[in-house]
Amino acid sequence: TPLLRSAHLHRPSREQKDMPRRNLTGQHHFEENEEHKPFCNGTGNGSGSSGTMHSQMEVEEDGSPSKLCPKPGNAINRHSSDQTDHDHRPYANAGLFFKSAVSSYKKRVVMAALVVLSVFFTGFKAGEKTATQAAGPKKYEKFIIFAQQRSGSKFLTSLMNNHPSISCGNEELLHLNITGIDVDMYMKMVTGTYTQLVEGHSLHSPTSTTHLETVTHLGFKVMYDQGLLLFEKELLAKLDELGIKVIHLVRRNKVLQYVSYAANKKDRLENAAGHVPHPTTEAEIKALAEIKVPGDPRQVFKFLEKKNGEVTEASNILTKYVDQPMLSVVNYEDLSANTDAETARLFEFLGVPVRKVRTELAKIHKDKKIHEYFEEEDQDRLRDALKESEFAWILDNW
Repeated sequence: TPLLRSAHLHRPSREQKDMPRRNLTGQHHFEENEEHKPFCNGTGNGSGSSGTMHSQMEVEEDGSPSKLCPKPGNAINRHSSDQTDHDHRPYANAGLFFKSAVSSYKKRVVMAALVVLSVFFTGFKAGEKTATQAAGPKKYEKFIIFAQQRSGSKFLTSLMNNHPSISCGNEELLHLNITGIDVDMYMKMVTGTYTQLVEGHSLHSPTSTTHLETVTHLGFKVMYDQGLLLFEKELLAKLDELGIKVIHLVRRNKVLQYVSYAANKKDRLENAAGHVPHPTTEAEIKALAEIKVPGDPRQVFKFLEKKNGEVTEASNILTKYVDQPMLSVVNYEDLSANTDAETARLFEFLGVPVRKVRTELAKIHKDKKIHEYFEEEDQDRLRDALKESEFAWILDNW
């Protein structure tokens, strides 16, 4: 190796063995307070009193003094020439030990401070997330929308999704087979749907991650025949236990609801590849608006009576089993004609800030009289049938 190291320790005399440990070398203890370096005086001869530690000087291969060897006169070589001088400085070694201890303490304090700073800066960006995790999972207020098919529910959910505090799913239970299941199993499906919304999954319109960061309220729509009319009181009791608010959407004009249903069905059968149930472009609007539907009075009245009966039944169930502060009824016609006022009322009901919202959906039935949506041969017959029914008021815009 480049360095030749050797250290020779003379065996101490019996008198030295009886001396205090600090007087064996005339300096602070070698093993405990120094790195294991040999002692030298820079000339190659060990210095010190008789019986003290001696060493050969470290030398390079060329014979020159090693750079690792301390220079003469430093703390490691300053010691008295005889034992008597040591007795005049009984606390010298203690002072050196104290200085070394203080230095070691300072180093430890500095290292501890560096560790603390490192942890702080490493976790600074994740601090907010860590605080959220410490507080537990984010809690959401929940609501559910009960409605019928083709009653304007998609229009309502699209408006609500334009609010930064709301994530509203669509017909999430569409493919659920509720035959033979009990209300507890059904509620597992309901609560599972809220979890999917938190994760950004929705059947028709996935919620963006950016939107979810501001969301405080979760909801989705359920058709009457997807649980409400089956479980009735039991279902509403479960919703109440969970503090889930109920929105009931009703479309008063059942004739136009029938037109929407029949036109959508006809387009799906005749234009399966290009069928769009909820148009957003002018071309899609035109395609559906130009469809004329059958107006056989028997067929139309069968639809009107069935849907009107469902609304009456659902309204009675909700009014009876849902406390008034937990229920809000919305009419599609009012929502369409006065969107700002109706959405403001809904937002106050849910407990989110009131703000103006818009929808990307387009209105299909506008600037047309009702009879224009029916095939010409059925228009007069249907009008006459409506005159003699509870739906006669619809003829005001016939």
